[in-house]
Amino acid sequence: QDPASSPGIVGYEPTYGTSFEMSKIDLDVSTILSLVLMEAHDLAIDIYKYGRNAKKEDSISYTAIQDLSNPKSQIVTNIYDRFINDGVDYTRVTEASILGVDEFKSLSPLRKSAAASLSIVTIDLHLAILDAMYQGIDVCNQEGTDANRHWDEAVALFAGWAEGVQERGSDSDGYLMFNIAQQICQRFDTCDENDNSPVNGIIIQKFSNGQDFLEQLQCDDALNSAKEIEKLIESILIDNLTYRSMTASSSFDQTSFLLAHITATALVPLMRSVDETIADVIETDLGTFPVDDYFPDGIDTVLSSLRKYVSLKGIDCSLLSSSLCDETQLSDAEQSSDTVKPNDSGHTLVNGTYTPTSDVSDLASISSLVHTICNAENSEIAIEAYSSDDSAGLTIQSMSTNAKSAMSDELMFNQYVVALSDGVEKTDGSFLFDDKPAHHYADTITSDAFKTSVELGCQSIKILNIWMWFAHKLNEAVKGCDKGRSDAYTSIDEAAALWLGNPTPSNDVGGLLFEMTESIGRMFNSVDEDNSEMVHLNRQIINRLLFAQEIFSDDKNRCASDPDTVDDLRIIVKEIFSFTSAVLAQGLIHSMLDQRDEKEKREYVELFSFAFLPLLNTCGRGEEFDILYDMLVIKKFDEADTDDVLNAIQNFYNCLGFTCDDIGNYGLRPGCTDSDLSLDNMMGYSPVNSTKTNMLAKLDLDAVAIVQLMSIENYDLARDIYVNGYSYYDYDNAEYGFVSLYDLTQSATIGYDDFTTYKLFQDYFQQSPGDLADETITNALDQQSNFVNASGPQRLEAVKTVISNIISYVSSLEAFHFAVDQCNSNSETAITAWDGGVALIIGSIESGSPNNDGYFLYATSKAMCDDFATCAEENGSYANNQLIQRFTQGQKQITEKSCSNVQQTLEAIESLLAIPLIQSML
Repeated sequence: QDPASSPGIVGYEPTYGTSFEMSKIDLDVSTILSLVLMEAHDLAIDIYKYGRNAKKEDSISYTAIQDLSNPKSQIVTNIYDRFINDGVDYTRVTEASILGVDEFKSLSPLRKSAAASLSIVTIDLHLAILDAMYQGIDVCNQEGTDANRHWDEAVALFAGWAEGVQERGSDSDGYLMFNIAQQICQRFDTCDENDNSPVNGIIIQKFSNGQDFLEQLQCDDALNSAKEIEKLIESILIDNLTYRSMTASSSFDQTSFLLAHITATALVPLMRSVDETIADVIETDLGTFPVDDYFPDGIDTVLSSLRKYVSLKGIDCSLLSSSLCDETQLSDAEQSSDTVKPNDSGHTLVNGTYTPTSDVSDLASISSLVHTICNAENSEIAIEAYSSDDSAGLTIQSMSTNAKSAMSDELMFNQYVVALSDGVEKTDGSFLFDDKPAHHYADTITSDAFKTSVELGCQSIKILNIWMWFAHKLNEAVKGCDKGRSDAYTSIDEAAALWLGNPTPSNDVGGLLFEMTESIGRMFNSVDEDNSEMVHLNRQIINRLLFAQEIFSDDKNRCASDPDTVDDLRIIVKEIFSFTSAVLAQGLIHSMLDQRDEKEKREYVELFSFAFLPLLNTCGRGEEFDILYDMLVIKKFDEADTDDVLNAIQNFYNCLGFTCDDIGNYGLRPGCTDSDLSLDNMMGYSPVNSTKTNMLAKLDLDAVAIVQLMSIENYDLARDIYVNGYSYYDYDNAEYGFVSLYDLTQSATIGYDDFTTYKLFQDYFQQSPGDLADETITNALDQQSNFVNASGPQRLEAVKTVISNIISYVSSLEAFHFAVDQCNSNSETAITAWDGGVALIIGSIESGSPNNDGYFLYATSKAMCDDFATCAEENGSYANNQLIQRFTQGQKQITEKSCSNVQQTLEAIESLLAIPLIQSML
């Protein structure tokens, strides 16, 4: 025998050393996925066909994944025949996904990588595992002495090299079937006490048993072990299909449906030998990708078919991580029949400041849980309460770990994920933060904080877990109102309970966000003048919670009866977000200026940076966000940088919707003044009504959100922001409410089209410029028409280009021409329109700093100047310099009613605006 000269594999001790080389097949998988992400498809398929890392025994060549999927044992040959029978080759999806062809052609690199990863593991390597096991059985039946050589290889193909030698594998590495089982138990919250997959433990034990049987030539016993392992691996696939199908059904998520499609492709050939009807259902509902209509037979039919297959195949339901066998556990959360309980007890929050309409006493008791956590004797006790105590109706940990399913359609949460993501999980295309799922960023940070100290963990649960869940409840109220639900008001009560909580002892570190805001706010001398018992930001937040509650005070069904209600609620919620963001800003400033030892100060600065800095990324100023993140998180805070950091943060106040006065002065240190924020200066142009113009300029923040959401492939939410808007609310005209980029493409704002450029578009495209822009953006988001085969980055670039080169361009001309039209008759309207035209060219991002790159036409001119040698020190380009001069000149002419001259100025502006359009076309 060739004794093993290599380490074990996830607790299994190989008989032969050759398994070590075979385990490196997962490095081939990793390399293939990396190349797919880089769109180096030819190199990726080359590794799939010829190998790169797993050397063959006594050879200079490598074992290839493609070769492994071609079986040598008769049992697996029969299985393989089911995959390529009747003119259908189910194995083809692996090569197609690696090459990015056929149904995978139009997918983003992330989704191609996810599809290739799952296909390799569930089809190619699944067959290879079975084949290696049954080859070992064949050798045993022939009384050969090296049956375990094949058996060891099966273990290597199941777990891989990256999982390591320790029992139960790695926490974060791995690409093969072992890793899928681990992910599944985490998703269904069915891992063991050590957070490991029970099924993996059983499979490795079965492998060890089979190894002993083969060693003793007990071939029948070894065969039974192989059959049990085969069934257990199939249970992993069923769990994966259950999870992906449920997720795709509940959130209409394309990535989940894609991975369900791949898993179904791996299972259907196996199902056909058991029950044709089951196989037909799964193939009908999941066998085609992409499709517009998910699950034509309904998700319940799919789950019922899987349940029947489990029964017919004799798979033990207790071995499934999912609750597939328990029909009552698979109901959609939205179908809950829970009724709203009225607040009959008279329970109030903050000594009667807020009286909930519904009974939220359980959720408000989260104050007691926070008290328990924050006063725990040690981190172990605190973590146990954090992760396990659900006395408030949920655990604080679950506020983060359930965030993806609860908040996938919420802008702020997604923008935090974009800001904090620092990697990609190649096996499923998901985003990572610190090697953990990025959607669980709050739990990742909080868990690490508890390892440092109870005190730091206590702060983290407030400003990360509870803060975002509070935001979620406010968003939930808006969504419920938008659907006309009569119980939308309960989410407002729940948000109030999360912010205010039940009373806690004076100066108790266990207080909720209200107490934290009181404590920090008093450092900023920001006690509210009308209520000395409450700091300014708490008063602003509570007032708006009360305003939101009042919406429903007379009519619980107001959301259904009055369509304007949702806009009223949206603006209140948006203002609450601004003031709660200001609380985080105060927290970060306090952590920098507070008197602590250097190590502790850096820990608190880092924690508040995680909570606050992602908000800066929503302002479209990525370079400044990166610099601050690097200073405060990556390199750790240096007190010498304090002034620079404070000045940088202050530049974001306007974007985030609060003021210097809202923040206040920290102790005796002078704070900023709102005049420092230069709202009356747009790259040298001074609008007459700076506040109104500044609000309109913030429409470019919708463009920021759309681009960020498209970058993480959340097209549904991107479409919602495009159509319904988020950043600009017209306070002067309630008829308009929230104004969106889509509105600018329609006649929903000024509605002025009597100018030459508009008519040129109309004549050339046989449709208005607005309709052209809307059609292009809609097609890009929905991946239809000209964008059917376009990649994600191509679609994103198309949307960016339409926003800057059509919407910004034509809308600004509409405003300028309307201003000229109104010059003689209504100079106030004319000035407002002229200022608006400037806002639609420059936007708010550029106004914040000359180093920022915005999303409107002004930014296009800056972006083109390097290539055309037209850059200038001021305003980025010579054309932009001239524009600012002409904007100011036109404003003066309107003020002086020099209307014939302003027409000439506008003609000059039109010529200058054409320059970046021509440059970007060349």
